[in-house]
Amino acid sequence: MTDSLESSFANVLGRLWPYITRCSLQGPSEFYSHRENCQGIVPTKIAIGVSGGADSIALILLLKEYFFSKNCELIALTVDHGLRPESLDEAKTVASLMQKMGIKHQILRWEGEKPQTSIQEKARYARHRLLRSYCRENDIGLLMLAHHLDDQEETLVMRYLRQSRLLGLSGMPALFYWPGLSVARPLLPFRKSVLKDFLRNKKVSWIEDPSNKNLVFSRIRIRQALRISKPWVVSYLSDFERLRGSFDRLLNQLINRYGKLFPEGYIELQRVPFDSLPTAFQIEILERVIMAVGGLFYPPRRQKLEIFLQKLQACEGIQFSFGGCLVRRKKNILLVFREPASVENEKSLEAQTEFLWDKRFRFKKKELSYDFQGITLGALGHRDLLMLSKKAPFDMNVTLRELPSKILQTFPAFRRNGALVSVPGLGYLSEKRDQVLSKSLIFEPPNPLIRNFFSTQILREKECQ
Repeated sequence: MTDSLESSFANVLGRLWPYITRCSLQGPSEFYSHRENCQGIVPTKIAIGVSGGADSIALILLLKEYFFSKNCELIALTVDHGLRPESLDEAKTVASLMQKMGIKHQILRWEGEKPQTSIQEKARYARHRLLRSYCRENDIGLLMLAHHLDDQEETLVMRYLRQSRLLGLSGMPALFYWPGLSVARPLLPFRKSVLKDFLRNKKVSWIEDPSNKNLVFSRIRIRQALRISKPWVVSYLSDFERLRGSFDRLLNQLINRYGKLFPEGYIELQRVPFDSLPTAFQIEILERVIMAVGGLFYPPRRQKLEIFLQKLQACEGIQFSFGGCLVRRKKNILLVFREPASVENEKSLEAQTEFLWDKRFRFKKKELSYDFQGITLGALGHRDLLMLSKKAPFDMNVTLRELPSKILQTFPAFRRNGALVSVPGLGYLSEKRDQVLSKSLIFEPPNPLIRNFFSTQILREKECQ
């Protein structure tokens, strides 16, 4: 298999590019340089998560060979979690190897206090956050991760043992989207043993993480068990993927038809159609809405969502708090908006060119000639809302009367030295020059309402094992 790994990998990438293009169109990122007749779109820069293990070293070597004659910069990113004394030395070893290969490398350190429980899960969250932040800060629109077929099997078994539903049993997607960043897993069709054989033939070494043998972690115990037998759920991956794809498309249609997302970060759902949907669809829609409005990176626990939905259905006219959001029934509308108490504090705009505020709003300076001294971005709040309601023009007062005060309090607001200068959601400007502020702000939650599930079927015509 190793003799043909390069050609199999090239075929996988050839099938992947059109979907990467489609995925990127969901967000504002523009990162493609030119088209080629056979291979489609070629990105100008690709970031690769490189831990130093066999899978990530194989991925970057395969990419280096594939892009040898193409104008594409590869950037290897190694996350030092700081969970083991030797982790920094290992990251430096990867840096040395990348230097020998002529590939740009960056170590990303997980700073701060480390968890004592759920260590692997929280380390994964931190790793994704660091990789994502680096890509956004360095105008990189494509990140590749080295998950392979063995990882997919382990993930499926873990989710099955946790009694995961359809969406979990569809496995890791081959491609997904974070705002401004497409994330691809081109090694999902390949076995880890194939990747190791490839590296041995190339006489390239890799790092063996000792935690991969620590039976304290459930994933490692499952890995050991998979060496003996393959569970039935793995053989049904393709069926689960097809069901997941159909389910997501239907869910997107329902959200488009019965929901409305406002750029100020709140959502309206038509109550009658929503209430008439099967419970499974209600929960999935509610999950997406809560994640978008609350700026959640990962979904809330399903059991908590089910309990919350029951409370919501049982109590007319009562407002509920969940996932950093408030959910309120208003006439024929279900309003979902940010909880004022959960909104992030003000951020200064002076020293930053681009940043994410409240985990949902991206600010990017578009006119550097504007004087940003003393400018901050934060929530409108009760005090300034009260001030506006007393002196606002008629058309603004109509908006103020239509929406609950708690929604309006969460609207993004710009201030200069504490004085309100712009509220984009209300069209308020203290001076005409401050229009540049509203043009630089966009609602961009980590998980969009409309999603596409790109299964591993897009990577292969047949199994690459």
